[in-house]
Amino acid sequence: MLKKRFQSTFVILLILLAQVGEAQTPNYPKLNVYLDCMRCDKEYLQQELSYINFVRDQKDADVYVMVLTQETGSGGTEYELEFTGQNEFGDLYYRSSYMVDVNATYDETREEMKMHLEMGLGNFWSFMFRKVRPYNPEDTLANNTEMVTESIEDKDKWNSWVFQLGLNGSISGLETATTTKIMSSASAKRVTEKNKFYLKASWDKDKSERTYKSYNSDVDVTKTFIKENQSLIISDAFSISRLWSLGAFAETGRSTFSNYDLYMKFKPGLEFSFFPYEEATRKQITLSYKFGSVYNDYIEETIFNKNEELLWEHSLEAGGTVKQKWGTISGSVVYDVFSHDKKLYALNFNLSANWRIFKGLSLNFMSRYNITHNQVNISGEGFTVEQILLRQKQELSGYNYYTSIGFSYTFGSMFNPVVNPRFGF
Repeated sequence: MLKKRFQSTFVILLILLAQVGEAQTPNYPKLNVYLDCMRCDKEYLQQELSYINFVRDQKDADVYVMVLTQETGSGGTEYELEFTGQNEFGDLYYRSSYMVDVNATYDETREEMKMHLEMGLGNFWSFMFRKVRPYNPEDTLANNTEMVTESIEDKDKWNSWVFQLGLNGSISGLETATTTKIMSSASAKRVTEKNKFYLKASWDKDKSERTYKSYNSDVDVTKTFIKENQSLIISDAFSISRLWSLGAFAETGRSTFSNYDLYMKFKPGLEFSFFPYEEATRKQITLSYKFGSVYNDYIEETIFNKNEELLWEHSLEAGGTVKQKWGTISGSVVYDVFSHDKKLYALNFNLSANWRIFKGLSLNFMSRYNITHNQVNISGEGFTVEQILLRQKQELSGYNYYTSIGFSYTFGSMFNPVVNPRFGF
C-alpha cells in the first residue's frame, strides 16, 4: 500500500513540475474529472488542484469521482471515494476510504479530501503517462479479497461512548409582543459492530406575551402563553447477522402542545435489510416491524372522553436509499395502528430525489404526505382564537402534506479552473 501511495505521489510531483514549466509544454494534457460530492468545498479543490479540469457534466469526464459519507460511531465521518474511468480509462476503477475525526476543523477536512483525491487520481495519471501500472482493486475483488485500509488504533479510554450537551435560547419582540425560547439537550451514544445504543434528553420552552387594548376600553391587557416539551428517548439495536437486527425503543415525556401530561412508549422491533448493512453508503432497502405499549396521561380530557389510557400499537416501516451516477433517490412508508381499533391509524409517505436529466439539467424533488387518523390525544375542551393563531395546541386534522420541486440548468464553458473570490459573487 505504501509503495502504491509513493508511486502516485511521485507521478503527481512530476505533473506539478511540468506545470511550472508550462511555457515549454503548452499542450500538456489535463485530466477531466467530474466530482460528485455534496459535502466537498469544490471551490477550494478547484483552486488548489488547478492542473485538473473539473467538468460540469459527467459525460465529459475521463474520471467520475463519487464521494459517499456516513457518520461513524464516534460522531466523525467516514468518506469513501470511488474513481471510475470513462472514455480511454474505461477499464480502470479505484476505491479508497478514510475517517475524519469529529473534532477536525473545516480546513483539516478539506485538506484531507484534497490529499485523497490526488492519491486516487494518481492511478489515472500513471496510466496516462505509462510510467507505472495503475493499481486496480478489481483484480483483488475478483478473488473475493477486501481492500485493506491502513489505520492505527489507539486505546479508547471512553470505550466508544460519545456525549453531547446543547443549550441555546432566543428572545424577540416588538412593542406589543415578546417571545422567548429556551432549548436544551443532552445525549449519549455508543456504536460498535454488534450494538448501537442512543440516549437523548431534551427540554424546550416557548413563552409568548401579547399586549393589546381591551374592547371599548383604554386598559392594556397582557396575556401569557407557554408551550413546553420534555422528552427522554432510548434506542438500542443489536446486530444478528449481515441482514437482520433486533431493537428496543423507549420514550417518555410531556408536551403541552400535544396535550400530554405524561406519555410512555416501549416497542421491541425486528429489522431486515435486503442488502448487507456495509453497503448502506450506496444502497439500502429495509423492512422493520415494532410492537409495544403506549401509556398516555392527558392534560385535558380528549375527544374520546379519556383522561388516561394504555394502548398497544403496531408499526411497520419500509424504506430505502440508492445513490448512483444519475443521482440519488430515497423514500419510506410508515404504518402505525392501534390494536384495539384498526380505524385509528397513521400512514406516512416520504420521498426525495435528485436526478440529472441530461447535461446541465437537474431535477430536485421532496415530498411528505401524512394521513393522521390516530390522534387520540386531541383535547375535547376546544380552542381559543389565540391558541389556534399561536399554535399553542394541536388541532384535529386527517392529513398534512408538504411538497417542493425545482429544476436547475447551467451552461457555458465546460472547462474553467479559475477561482476569483472578489466581492463575493
